This record gives sequence, structure tokens and C-alpha cells, in this order.
Amino acid sequence: GIAPLRAELAAIDALQTPEAIEAHLHALTAVGLNPVFGFGVDLDMDARDSQIAYAFQGGLGLPDRNYYLDAEHAQAALAYRTHVAHVLRLAGDSPADAERHADAVLALERRLANASAPWDELNDNVTNFYHPLTVPEADALTPGFRWSALFQALGVAEPERFSLATPAFHQAMGQALSYEAPATWRAYLRFHT
Repeated sequence: GIAPLRAELAAIDALQTPEAIEAHLHALTAVGLNPVFGFGVDLDMDARDSQIAYAFQGGLGLPDRNYYLDAEHAQAALAYRTHVAHVLRLAGDSPADAERHADAVLALERRLANASAPWDELNDNVTNFYHPLTVPEADALTPGFRWSALFQALGVAEPERFSLATPAFHQAMGQALSYEAPATWRAYLRFHT
């Protein structure tokens, strides 16, 4: 059953502030389990003899942003919402809470989808993933999410620069951390866990 996840779910249930949610995302990133964005190291496109970190858009349970935004995928989005509610019930939510939380999860994912770049656009030109910033520049772009604190949580020195592959996505993520209710983030994290 769900017993192996009880400690993780309890940790999520304890997240009561945007700062606590941000710190939880830092910890998830450190162990490669962040559901909101991908993070890794690859060649620096401007200096092929070195490597830099890249933060990639993510956060969606459906395959692409179009599933949230295009009418042709409305049935798939509806089925996904039903799935989210079912998983949350399995995780211990009451039926009414699961329905309410599923709506909140879909609304948050739709917000992230709105800010996501289409995958075909990104994949048409690999340089679309390359938007190098200093850590202070990235912190200023995403005030709800501190990259400086992420590097600290990773136990590494702040790099001279790293790439926010899709800056608009990361800006929307930072705003969502600041303005979405912690209950919405808890539901999102519970579902993705």
C-alpha cells in the first residue's frame, strides 16, 4: 500500500509557508526528485571545454503544455483530473478533499503550462535551452525561488553562471511559490509523490 510513502507525505503535510515549500523543493532537487523542474549539468554552449548547470521546465503531469491549453485535448485533461483525484484519495484524502485538491493541482499545472515553451520549439534549436544568468540575476527573476539557496542545499559553491533554459517558466514558478496557497502546493506535491 502507501506505507513506504508515509514519511514523505507527512513531510509534505508539514509545509505551511512558501519558504518551507521552497526549501522542500531544494531538498528534492538535491536527490533528483523535484517534480517542478529538471536540473542537471551539461556542456556550456559558449565554452565547450567547460560545463554549467541547466534548469529545465517541468511540472506537468500531461505530456505537453498543449494538453492544458488546446480544446482538442480537453478529454485527456478531464481524464487526467479524474486520475489526480483518484491518486489523492489513495493517498488518504477524503473524496471531497480529493476533488477540491485535484482542481487546485490542475490549475497550478495549467499556470505552469501557460509559461512553458512548446517542446517542438525548444527541440528545433538546442540553443533555446541556453539562457545563462548569474545566481543573483536568477534570484531577481524568480523572487519566490532562491537559486542561491538551491546551490547551498546542493552543497556546492555558487557558479559564475548557469542556464535557466526557459526563463518565463521559472519566473512563473517563482510567482506561483509566492502567490499560490500552500495547500495547493501540498496537494501538488502529494500527487506527484
